[in-house]
Amino acid sequence: MQMTDAEYAMLPDYCKHKAAVSARHQPTPSKHWENELGKGYWAIHHYCWAQVRIARSYRYGISRELRASELNTAVNDLNYVIERSQPEMPLLSEILAVKGQVLLRVGNTRAAEESLQESIRIDPASWRAYLYWALHLNQTGRRQEAIKLVNEGLEQVPESRALKDLAKDLKQKTSIEKK
Repeated sequence: MQMTDAEYAMLPDYCKHKAAVSARHQPTPSKHWENELGKGYWAIHHYCWAQVRIARSYRYGISRELRASELNTAVNDLNYVIERSQPEMPLLSEILAVKGQVLLRVGNTRAAEESLQESIRIDPASWRAYLYWALHLNQTGRRQEAIKLVNEGLEQVPESRALKDLAKDLKQKTSIEKK
């Protein structure tokens, strides 16, 4: 994949140690990340590519077709890693949550919900999965379900700033509507 220096710089550390991440950037091999991520490490470059494609999809002025292409390719890259990872792979829950977020953006709500639920099943402390699905629920007029889900998430991850902020926002909106 061709990446700009800025795109490469935004990647997590494990990406910078993996071969085949960027055609322009040379990796510095690391046994640490290989040991940390287990068998999923050999496919992790697809997660790195997905992160770049997702970032590109937010660029101002790109066509709807290019945005959809970037997001659909990101889903394919995420699936590649998921299919080749063991259930105990430390990043699997995160990858499933990111996949759910991307699926929401492309309008595949059912698949997004499945991915986010799987993320939570694998790691009940997956704050991203709670957050992404609760945001969707709220945006689709299901605020009470969103509040319930955020509270469930906070029971599992009480220190999650993102969930705390969303809980506060949902509470404020609910109290304003009651007035």
